[in-house]
Amino acid sequence: MSRAEDLFNRCYYINELTNEEILELEKELEDFFQSDEPEEDKEKLGEHMENFEMICSAIREGGLENRKPLKLETPKKRMTFELEIPEFLKQK
Repeated sequence: MSRAEDLFNRCYYINELTNEEILELEKELEDFFQSDEPEEDKEKLGEHMENFEMICSAIREGGLENRKPLKLETPKKRMTFELEIPEFLKQK
């Protein structure tokens, strides 16, 4: 899994993170976008950042100070940028 996909997964499961962890992730994302990672990965990840940025702004402005992280009971599915072909389609 690429670094971009790893960061995407951490953003996808943002409800499990504390506010501090979210702001740390924001710094990691800024570093990623400033790095020499492939532009294609930056574009793919960038397409999913609007909601994340709004949450970070709300945290910094104090609007989510009482927010508590949620722990999912079901196993997390690792998301990728690649399209997964269902098994029943592979058999044809």
